[in-house]
Amino acid sequence: MESNSDLYRKGRSVLGKNSGGLITKLLKLNGSKKMAVFQILENAARKGDPKEYVGAILRGKDKKPLTSKRAVMVDKVTDL
Repeated sequence: MESNSDLYRKGRSVLGKNSGGLITKLLKLNGSKKMAVFQILENAARKGDPKEYVGAILRGKDKKPLTSKRAVMVDKVTDL
């Protein structure tokens, strides 16, 4: 991942054309860690409703930053 524009491009391809605000919120939640946000987007791409998946992460009561490892753990829990 070279730049924020790459991340936003990936986010738009997964979440839709007007998803810049969601990506910005994910970056803030994750302390601007682009790789963690990229992993969340990768997980979201495998869901039936990627936007809802990201929304659930943003609405979550656990406000700790999601590292790549935690994003995978969240993904496993939501698959149950």
